[in-house]
Amino acid sequence: DLNRGKGAVYLRVDDPQKGNDKGTFLLQLRALDLKNNDPGLFGIGVSDPFYEISRKYFNPSKGFVYWQRIYRSEYKKNLINPLWEEIMTLPLTTVCYGDLDNELRIAIYDYNTKHKHTPIGYCFTTARSLLTNVAVRGNADREVALEIVADEGNAPNAPKTGLLVVLQAEILEEDESSLSES
Repeated sequence: DLNRGKGAVYLRVDDPQKGNDKGTFLLQLRALDLKNNDPGLFGIGVSDPFYEISRKYFNPSKGFVYWQRIYRSEYKKNLINPLWEEIMTLPLTTVCYGDLDNELRIAIYDYNTKHKHTPIGYCFTTARSLLTNVAVRGNADREVALEIVADEGNAPNAPKTGLLVVLQAEILEEDESSLSES
């Protein structure tokens, strides 16, 4: 209890620049063949998926790693092949500290109103991989889709729980992003 002089407040400040710190990262995703985590009472329910993107943070002095959430999408009701129409637009430093090879985790969850959201699966990638795996054969392009796996630890033999299709991924340079905001 901070009011009684007990407890602590921790503040972490990190250097957001590991590479190119100029520009805005744009990303649009869809998922295919998601595992249905919400069969319902009579087996006719369907998951309400949403995704969260987190960047990997490693503290070398303390020796720990954690995932810092940078974005959460809207949820799509009753879909196992959701198309998220929103386009994530974030500064490159927010997405990956300006380092295109910094690891990202895209977690897919089943949205629940009455209890904790249920994990459907995880995709471990980088901003560079998202940029190079943009769909070229439409929004159901399985050839360049990224795997979603059941294991949060990214075990090599984890069961596949769906595919993630990158519909749009690009970096707008600083002057381009300021033009699009006008």
